[in-house]
Amino acid sequence: MPVTGIQFVRNFSPNELLFQNAENNAHNRYVPAPGPTPLPPPGSSPSPSPGVAEVGDCWVPWCSSIEDFPRRMITILSMPSQKVLGYIWQDHDSNEDRVRYSRTGWSEPSGSNIIHGESSVGIKINLTVEVDGSIRAERYS
Repeated sequence: MPVTGIQFVRNFSPNELLFQNAENNAHNRYVPAPGPTPLPPPGSSPSPSPGVAEVGDCWVPWCSSIEDFPRRMITILSMPSQKVLGYIWQDHDSNEDRVRYSRTGWSEPSGSNIIHGESSVGIKINLTVEVDGSIRAERYS
C-alpha cells in the first residue's frame, strides 16, 4: 500500500480550521484563517493570502471499512463551530488506489468520492480549503 503524505494545508475559507488525524494526533494542527488581502499592483485584482499550516508529512490513513473509519481518517473542521468540511482517507476500488474525500463520512470506494485535484497515492500532496469549504489536493513540489 503506497503512502501519501500531506505536507501543507492552505485555507481560503473565512474561518480557522482544525486538521485532525484520527490515526496519529501528532499531526493535528490549527490552520489560520486567511490574512489580510495585500494591495495588488495597479491593474490587477486582489487575492487573499491563505492561512497555511505545515502538517509534517502526515500520512493519509488507509481505510477500507466503516468499522475502521473512526480511527483511520483525517477530519477538517471549521472553527469555532466544529462543522465538518471533509473526511479524507485512502482506499481502493476494483481498478486503483485513490485518496478519498467525503463531507458526510464513510462511503464505499467509487468515482464519486475521489478527492478533487490530485488523487494519486504514493506521492506528497498539499490540501487547499476553498472559500466555500470544498477541499482539493495538489501535488507537492
